[in-house]
Amino acid sequence: MINEEKRLHTLKTIAELLNQSQDREEMLSKVLAEFIGITHFEAGWIFIEENESVRLATSYSLPPALERNDQEPMCGEDCYCIQRYNQRKLNKATSIIGCKRIEKSISAGQSDTNGITHHATVPLKTPSNYFGLLNVAAPNKLSYDQAELDLLEAIALQIGSAIDRISKYESEKKRVRLLTNLHQFNQRLQQVTTFEAFHHVLSNFSDVIPYDRLLTTSKGFSKTDGHVLSGEYGGNQHLTIVRKTPFLLVEKDCFRLILDYLDVVYLQLTLMEKEKELIKVQERSHLAQDLHDSVSQLLFSVVLTSKALESSTKEHTLKEQIKYIHTISSQALSEMRTLIARHKSEGLEMGIIHGLKAYGETLGLTMECTSDGTVTLPYAIEENLWRIGQEALHNIRKHADTEDVFLELRRKKDAIHMKVKDYGKGFTCNNNYEDLASFGLKGMKERTEMFNGTFEITSEIGKGTVIHVSIPLGV
Repeated sequence: MINEEKRLHTLKTIAELLNQSQDREEMLSKVLAEFIGITHFEAGWIFIEENESVRLATSYSLPPALERNDQEPMCGEDCYCIQRYNQRKLNKATSIIGCKRIEKSISAGQSDTNGITHHATVPLKTPSNYFGLLNVAAPNKLSYDQAELDLLEAIALQIGSAIDRISKYESEKKRVRLLTNLHQFNQRLQQVTTFEAFHHVLSNFSDVIPYDRLLTTSKGFSKTDGHVLSGEYGGNQHLTIVRKTPFLLVEKDCFRLILDYLDVVYLQLTLMEKEKELIKVQERSHLAQDLHDSVSQLLFSVVLTSKALESSTKEHTLKEQIKYIHTISSQALSEMRTLIARHKSEGLEMGIIHGLKAYGETLGLTMECTSDGTVTLPYAIEENLWRIGQEALHNIRKHADTEDVFLELRRKKDAIHMKVKDYGKGFTCNNNYEDLASFGLKGMKERTEMFNGTFEITSEIGKGTVIHVSIPLGV
């Protein structure tokens, strides 16, 4: 029987001990030893819930039957109290539970139990969280009075509150450490200038969140339990990490931040690559334009002049020399045109109309094409119209449910006009290109506006779609 003075002394002693502790394992060992020492109980053990399982955290004065083989009988969750705890059916101090671990030890021939066959058990918890179990026992004890159970519940509440405090403290320390490592990871990430360096940094962030396996795929990971973190960055890239132990809430928060960082840097690198490609296209366009406007025109003049001179002279030797000049200048002009074509994007070697017609036919479209005044176009404009036309034909193949396409390209005094018309199912068009981004319209509009052009689209259900692009000359 525990009198009030003994009860208050025990609570006071345990409270002082709990308030001095910052390490959970050390605190549990000291509290259990102190509690057994000042009460009539002779043995005790504490189970802690951790990583979705329950394990033995500490024990005091266990009988030899439970101490054997480095406390092997105390491992695992096959006992009455843990089963009831996992089912959340254990909410208060319970007077007597037959100890299945002792029963199994006796069945195995280990009968040295110090007279212990049953124990009292109480959950370690706060009003909102469960942390584990406190078990105590005394020899030949089959029941406990209410005062003893009340003391157990009071001690368990103190221990549960202390565990909650230490857990929050440890969680905050881990959070600070994770955020510090995350900041360092982001600094490394911000320094990359190539995709190769990006993937190298990406493969080395285990110092932020420890993991057993990392996967970078183009599709998401179907498994979504506590042992897997998966997410998307860069539009269609997926990152997945897997480990044997569950990820903590703070680690999940850090993982989401990592995805945000990866998304920003990946898009920056993508833009850098596009800028590099655009610079190459501009350089090719400028070189091809310069060759066309200067050397090619001069060679063309030589070809025409030599042809005229050849027909106007009758002196044989001079006629042969002029003919030779005409031949080599024609060859030089042909080679110059080939060189200019090589500096155009693939598909534009024979001109934009020929290129778009061939591209449409590879998509299975039936192309009707017409052009006027577009034999020579500024190469930068030609390149841009080529990309817009490709996107338009791709969208027709994907969305219009038709194979018939009309393509028109006309050069007028002040602008180049391109019209792409299909005879498909059409759609409701409100010219809100943000809403129609899936059709690629926004991208075509942006390309047009890069050259100060205008982009218009008209469509109606069942009556097809018409795209009209106008780019001013001299841009």
